[in-house]
Amino acid sequence: MKTGTAALALCMAAVLTVFSGCSTAGGGEAGGTVSTADEKEDRREMEFYLTYPDYNTKAFTVSYDDGTIQDKKVMSLAKKYGVAVTFAPNTRWWGTSGWMDHEGYRVWVQRPTAAEIPHFYDGFEIASHTATHVMLAEVDDATIKQEVLDDMDYMEKLTGQRAIGMCYPGNSYNEHVIEVLREYGLIYGRSAAVLYKYELPEDFMSWLPTCHDAWEGCPELSDKFLKKNTHRLLCFYIWGHAYELDKPSLIEGTTRWGNLEALFKKMGEADNVWCATNGQIASYVLATRGCERTDDYFLNKSSMTVYAMHGDNRLEIAPGEKYIFADGSIEK
Repeated sequence: MKTGTAALALCMAAVLTVFSGCSTAGGGEAGGTVSTADEKEDRREMEFYLTYPDYNTKAFTVSYDDGTIQDKKVMSLAKKYGVAVTFAPNTRWWGTSGWMDHEGYRVWVQRPTAAEIPHFYDGFEIASHTATHVMLAEVDDATIKQEVLDDMDYMEKLTGQRAIGMCYPGNSYNEHVIEVLREYGLIYGRSAAVLYKYELPEDFMSWLPTCHDAWEGCPELSDKFLKKNTHRLLCFYIWGHAYELDKPSLIEGTTRWGNLEALFKKMGEADNVWCATNGQIASYVLATRGCERTDDYFLNKSSMTVYAMHGDNRLEIAPGEKYIFADGSIEK
C-alpha cells in the first residue's frame, strides 16, 4: 500500500489517479547519472502520498438498484463479511410485485412496503434512483425535479437519510441532467456503463463502475486488484440488481449468490482494502481534491480529515492543517 507522488508532485486540484513519482535532486538527469534501483526504492519509501481513511490506497464498493426484497440477503452477506453497500430503490414502487422478463429469464420481483422501509436499509447508504425509474435524459426539467426531489424527500422522511448520490435509471443521463442534479445537492452519479478498470472518475457525477456483479471476469479482475501495489487511490466497484442474483450464473458450476458471497469474503477479509459506500468514497476523494499541494507542503483546505503516508509515518491532517514535507511538522 506504499506508493504516491515524490516530493515534487502535481497540485491536488488534479485527479488523484494522476499521482506518480517524479525525480528529485541528486539523481537522474539533474545529477548527470542514472539512479540505482536502491536509490529509487529509498526515494519511493520517503514519498508522501494520500490514502483512504484506513491508510490503504485501494477501496471496494457496491451498489444495487431498484429496491427489491433480495436486497435483504445482500445486506446479510455484507454484514457477515464487513462489506459496505449502497442501495438505490425506486420509492414510488414500494409494495409492488410481479414477474419480470429480464434478458431472456423470468424473475420474481417484489419490493418492500413503505411501512417496512424505515428500518429496511438500516446501516446502509441509500442513493436516489428516481421515484419511478424514469429515463432522466428523456424528460423535461420539471419531471426531473419531481422524480428526483420526490424520491429524495420521501426517502428522507421515512429513513432520516438524505441521498447524496444518483444511480442513473437505464443509464440515461447527459451533461444537462448532471447540472440539474448538482443543484439538488448530489455529489455523485453512477453509470451502468462499466470500466473494467479501477480508476476513480474525473467527475464523480459520471462514475463508471468496474464491472457488473454477474460478469464472468469479475473473480479474476478482483484477484488482480488485490495484488496491486500502488500509491494511487483506486477503487473496485461492482453494481447490479439483487433480483438478478436469482438467475443462473454465467460461470459454470456456480450460483450468482455463491459468487457474490465469495467476492464479499475476499474483499472483506483483505487487509489492504477499504470497504466503503459509494458516498463515503466520493465524499472523501472530493475532499482531497479540494486540498492544496506544493513542493513544500500539503494544506488540507477541505472540511474532512485527510489521511496520508510519508515514508512509514501515518498522517491525519485535519481541516485547516498544513503538513510540511521537510521536517514532517504540522502547522495548525
